[in-house]
Amino acid sequence: MKRALIITYYWPPCGGAAVQRWLKFTKYLREFDWEPLVYTALDGEYPMLDHELEKEVPQGVEVIRQPVWEPYSIYKKFTGRKKDESLKPELVTETKKNPLAENLAIWIRGNFFIPDARKYWVKPSITYLKDYLKKNPVDVIISSSSPQSVHLIALELKKQFNIPWLADFRDPWTQVDYFDQLKLTSFAENKHKGLEQEVLKSADVTTTVSWAWGKDFEDLGAEKVEVITNGYDVTDLPVESPALDNKFTISHVGNLSKDRSHEVLFMAILELTQTKKGFAEDFSLQLIGDVDASFKANIEKYRLESNTSFVGSVSHSKAVKIACASQTLLLLLGAKDAGRIPLKVYEYMAAQRPIIGIGSENSDVARIVKEANAGQVIDFGAKNKLVMLIGEYYEQYKSGNLSVDNSSIEQYSRKSLTASLAKVLDNLIQDKD
Repeated sequence: MKRALIITYYWPPCGGAAVQRWLKFTKYLREFDWEPLVYTALDGEYPMLDHELEKEVPQGVEVIRQPVWEPYSIYKKFTGRKKDESLKPELVTETKKNPLAENLAIWIRGNFFIPDARKYWVKPSITYLKDYLKKNPVDVIISSSSPQSVHLIALELKKQFNIPWLADFRDPWTQVDYFDQLKLTSFAENKHKGLEQEVLKSADVTTTVSWAWGKDFEDLGAEKVEVITNGYDVTDLPVESPALDNKFTISHVGNLSKDRSHEVLFMAILELTQTKKGFAEDFSLQLIGDVDASFKANIEKYRLESNTSFVGSVSHSKAVKIACASQTLLLLLGAKDAGRIPLKVYEYMAAQRPIIGIGSENSDVARIVKEANAGQVIDFGAKNKLVMLIGEYYEQYKSGNLSVDNSSIEQYSRKSLTASLAKVLDNLIQDKD
């Protein structure tokens, strides 16, 4: 088989969304005559662990783990955090335990750890992989960010070996939504942008997960851009569909940050509890994952504590089961999310439960949800439309007819998406020949 070296920081036992994309590609690549080889971190600073995902790594796939030094232990001590406390990768916190220390830590992260806090993994990785590739050649190199440091590893290997290189961006680099919160000096900002330019112009192809981001990378100078979205894996779905919740559940799966605590949601729900007969008794807001303090504050402000269930973090398989059993599924987008398509969107569609979305009606998410007939995305301030949508779903729930017909979503299955990836890889090596 043709061999692909995949450089990715996030890999099982890492849990959460970041690990899913290349774990799933790796799972299906062999069916398209590509043998994956994974280079990843040993004991990285992961936001959560999910050992169940280790079972999904195909038998016999070579996984190389190399140590990575990260400054997070210093950061935790500096900001008064516990040693075993999980951190967001971007280190831009929503609730600050020590505001002065954390603001200083963010400034240090943005200006000294360029492109990110995994920069010290770059040189050791290049040294190791240069020696490895001399003895074990591959046909293609793939680097998947974030962290962006993985692209600097691939960039040097490209220079040394001239192996076709695919740079995959699960998130933007300088246009990521928290970039302007890093308190960058002009020197640091220019350094970030210079590295981004070098990567985009050196990679043989750039892939990303949404059309809006694909256009952004083209505008930044990427030579060739392909959009391969994320998706759902049929093997993640329960063998038998679980019974639907008795309550009219509106469930959100995944962490909730400050910029997704849209007050219009709580205003709409409060209005329905006051005006629609039976709603207050039947309704349940179910939150799976970590919830920011601002979201909890809105729940208290609108007196929804008795209707809200905080489930906390669960394994990926359990999260999917909860989604499949929910009456409706809540999707909350940020104001800068024109191109961000949360992984949950695809699994929501696969669960075949109606989606209640709040975000831009012109976003890529709204496009996917509409085309799949999977629900509706309502603009941020459109409270009346949101009240109407939730009210309609509630009436369908009461009559036992709450469902969606999204039979056209097979294009977003992980196997179909891997076929698209394999085609891009095949073209890469054909172009080289």
